[in-house]
Amino acid sequence: MTASTPAFAPSQRHDGWTASRQRNFCLILSECGQVGAAAISVGMTRQGAYYFRRTRAGQGFGLAWDAALLLARQKMIDEAYELAMTGSIEQILRDGVVIAEKRKRDPQSLIAAVERLGKSEALGRDAVIAVADEFESFLECLEAEANGHQGATADFLERRADEAGPYDGGHLRHAQQLLERAAIRP
Repeated sequence: MTASTPAFAPSQRHDGWTASRQRNFCLILSECGQVGAAAISVGMTRQGAYYFRRTRAGQGFGLAWDAALLLARQKMIDEAYELAMTGSIEQILRDGVVIAEKRKRDPQSLIAAVERLGKSEALGRDAVIAVADEFESFLECLEAEANGHQGATADFLERRADEAGPYDGGHLRHAQQLLERAAIRP
């Protein structure tokens, strides 16, 4: 790599993790909380999503992904409570024929899962929370960056860090620096 060659050049492939696919994946993930389902819905694979997330070009995508899961968290909590209260139907079979059904409840394990979802480490890092708070705006920046507007995601976090102040903005600045290193900055 020469001094004038950038460390990262955005992919121009139309069949990979395009701006549209990244955005739609994150939107769907924020609703369903399931990586595999979100990947399939945009015509990609779960493995491909994880691979792209680990690349230098996928750092902003990974941040949006984490924010999407944070947004899906409340739905998961609601569903866990509902399941804890109503239980699930268990079929009793004899010779391959359903002869009865009974309701099976396991509130202890479900309540434990809900408590785990509510702990601070499950709530996300400062940068993830900032992205979740303005999810649509960040997805617009992610899309702009994937379409050639380099540094849009880093600029997003820089603005949030400036608004947060020197103490609260430290983690945001760190995430912003990581995104800057992944993008071509003028």
